Amino acid sequence: MKLRLLGMCGIYLAQSVCALTPACAADGTPVIVPPASPPAAVSFPPSDGAFDVVYRQVDTSAKRGTSKTIEYRLTLRPDPARRNFYIGTGVYEGRLTFRRLNCLQGPDNAHTIDVKGKIEATGYLRSAGIPNPQLSLTLKTLDWPIKFPAMEGAELAQTPVEKAASAGLGSVTVLPGVELLQEVTQEDRETRSPGGDCDGEFLSQARIAVRKNQPPKDLKAVITASAGAKRGDTLTLDGSGSLPAGKIESYHWKISPGSDCPSGVQAFERDTKSLSFRSLCSMQAELTVKAAGSNQTDTAMQQVTVAARAWNVTLSRNDTPGQLNSHFRMDRFPRLGLNLCSHEALATAQESGHFIHKEKGSATWNGVGYQVDTIHEPGGPFDGWSYVKSQNLQIDRSVLISGELMEGSEVYRLNRIACQGAKPDKCMLDLVIAATVAHEEAHTDLLHEAAKTDDGNGAKRIEKLTAPPSEGKAGLIKKADSELSQVETVLLQATDDKLVVPRVKAKVPAADRSGYLLVPDVDGGGYSAYPFANIAENGE
Repeated sequence: MKLRLLGMCGIYLAQSVCALTPACAADGTPVIVPPASPPAAVSFPPSDGAFDVVYRQVDTSAKRGTSKTIEYRLTLRPDPARRNFYIGTGVYEGRLTFRRLNCLQGPDNAHTIDVKGKIEATGYLRSAGIPNPQLSLTLKTLDWPIKFPAMEGAELAQTPVEKAASAGLGSVTVLPGVELLQEVTQEDRETRSPGGDCDGEFLSQARIAVRKNQPPKDLKAVITASAGAKRGDTLTLDGSGSLPAGKIESYHWKISPGSDCPSGVQAFERDTKSLSFRSLCSMQAELTVKAAGSNQTDTAMQQVTVAARAWNVTLSRNDTPGQLNSHFRMDRFPRLGLNLCSHEALATAQESGHFIHKEKGSATWNGVGYQVDTIHEPGGPFDGWSYVKSQNLQIDRSVLISGELMEGSEVYRLNRIACQGAKPDKCMLDLVIAATVAHEEAHTDLLHEAAKTDDGNGAKRIEKLTAPPSEGKAGLIKKADSELSQVETVLLQATDDKLVVPRVKAKVPAADRSGYLLVPDVDGGGYSAYPFANIAENGE
C-alpha cells in the first residue's frame, strides 16, 4: 500500500468496497481501483528527530451504504543510510463494510469485516531547508488478513497479525517529548458510475496528524554495578537507571580489562540494558545510551572493582609437650625437643616435614591446602579460565620433648634425685625441660609471625593466581605449588635457631648457664654426666 501525503500517488490498498468501483465483476467481486484523489500535503519544519504520523481515511457511498474506515499510526525516524529519508513501523486498524452479488441490494448481501495489522513505512523529506518542506510517505502492509477472490494471487500476508489498541484521532497516544506540528483534514466528494447499480455519492476524508518527537534534554547514561565483588564472583552491570526513564532507545556496553587483570583477557561489547558475567579481576565498564527518536547519545564510564579475597593461613598450636621418640646416649648429642606439624605429632616416624600442612609424601598441596576450579561461561570474558577457588592452608604446630625428660623415665628419676633440695632455677633437670619447651614454643611463635607477612602468607600469595584456557588446571596447580614452595623457604629462614635463642633466654633467664645431666653409659652399665655449656642454645 502506498500513501503519499503530497499531490502524487493515491492509496493502493486492496479494497472491497463497491462504492469505490465503477462496476462490479460478473461474479459479484468488487473491482479494485485506487481512490479518486490523494489527501492533502502536510508541512512541518525539518528535523533530525522522530515523527509520529496518524492517518485516518474514511470512504463512504451514501447510496449503497458501503464504507471503509482505516487508521494508520506510525513513528518515523531518520534513515542513517540516506539523507532526508525516514523509516519506521506502525499499525493499521479499521472496518470494511461492502455488498456483493452483482451489487444487488438486500440485507443478506452486507458484509462487515474488522482488520488490524502491521505496516512498514518509508518517507522522503522534499524541499528540505525551505520554510515549509513536505514529507512524502509510502506505506506497506505486512499482514492484510482479508482474502478476496480477485486478490488471492497478490496476497500480502507475511507475518502474524499483531493486535494494536484501537484509538480515534483525538485520543492518539503521544510519545514522550512529542509536540503537535500540524493537522490537515481534506474531503473529496464526487458521484461515481452515474446511472449504474453503484450510482451514488462518494465521500473520501483524510485526516493527518504529524508530531515531532523531541529528544530528551536530560539524557544521562547511568551505570549500576555490583558492590563488594570478590575474585570469581558474578558481576552485574545495569543501565536501567539511565535518564530519562522510558526515553532510552538503545544501550551499548564496552567492557575492558582493568590494570590488575592477567595478560590475555579480552575486551568485549554487548547491546543490552544489563549484563552479568564472572570476573577474576577489575573491569572498566563504558555504557552509551541513545535517546529514542534521535541521534543524541550519552556515555558513562565506571571502574568496577573486583577485590582480592581476604585469605590467611589458619594458625594453630599445641604447646602441651608431647613425647618425642628420643633416647639419651653419651655417644651422640641428645635430641631434647622438636617443633612438628600437629598432623604428624603422633606418627611413629616423627619428622618435621613441611611447615604448611599437606599429605605426607604428596608433591602438591592441591586438594588438602587449596582447591582449583574452571569457569564455564560461554560468551563471557573468562570462559575456560582456571583460578584458585578456595583454600585451607594450615600451620598447626605441636611441641614435643624427649621421653627421657618426662616423668617415669630412668633419666628423669636419676636427675630428680640429684636435684633434691635444689631450687627450680638451680635444678638442671627443670632448667633443661623449661629451656627445651621454650625453644620449641619460640619456633611456633616465629612461624606464626612470618605467616602473617605478605611474603609468608601462602594463602594470600595463591589467591590471585589464574591460568588461561591454554594452561588449564594443571598449569594453575603448578603455579600454586611453586608459590607455596617459596613460602616454605621464607618460613624456614624466619624460624632459624639463631632467632630462637634470644627468646629462650628472655623466657628462661636461668637457662643461660652451664651444667650437666646424668645419662646412661654407652654400654648400659652405668651413668655419666652429660655437660651443657649453655642450656638455652640446646634445641633440636
